[in-house]
Amino acid sequence: ARKIFPIATVVVSGNPMWEDFFAPKFSRGEIRSKLEVGERENMVLCPGGKDVVVNSLHWGGVVAALANLDFDPSHWKVFLSVHQGDLNALGKYQTLTKHPRLPVRLITKAEMESADIVAGCDLVIESASGIGVAAACQRKPTISYFSEVALSRVEDTDGGREWPPCELGLSREVLDNPERLANAILDLLYHDGFKEMKRRQEELHPEPLERGV
Repeated sequence: ARKIFPIATVVVSGNPMWEDFFAPKFSRGEIRSKLEVGERENMVLCPGGKDVVVNSLHWGGVVAALANLDFDPSHWKVFLSVHQGDLNALGKYQTLTKHPRLPVRLITKAEMESADIVAGCDLVIESASGIGVAAACQRKPTISYFSEVALSRVEDTDGGREWPPCELGLSREVLDNPERLANAILDLLYHDGFKEMKRRQEELHPEPLERGV
């Protein structure tokens, strides 16, 4: 920026949009009411990207992991949030919603944005999505689930296969294995796995004292 605008004042600010993550538009109860999720049900948000293959492997892994837990699958509600740039592929994902016991629902921005859904969910399972930052700001257990295809895209885009939120302890990395994903879900929701993650979220994404900070 200084090379192109030599007399400009350059301020390193981070992403100012992230501040909004600390003040969700709706409360947990409002989100769950709008999406018909009971208070005793586990609500899982899976934000999608613009790649059909990455989304299919990501979401298919989540369905496989949850369907094979010892818990009654009907106690879970899974929301697959379709990216605005992927609406043309909406029909391709319908098979994922046909599980006989696990309630899975596709949801688009027209109904509710992913960043808004975070406030109501109990767990976020993403795959190189910025929604992981919203989850960190709202102190939600977060898993980054990567297929080989997803990791290759991260490498192509960022020059490496490491996802920063995982390196920083803001999210739990799971590589292309539904069984390991199931174990990570149990650890974060029912054991002490989230304790250290929450501490890192609070340390690295402290809540601003006022708007604009």
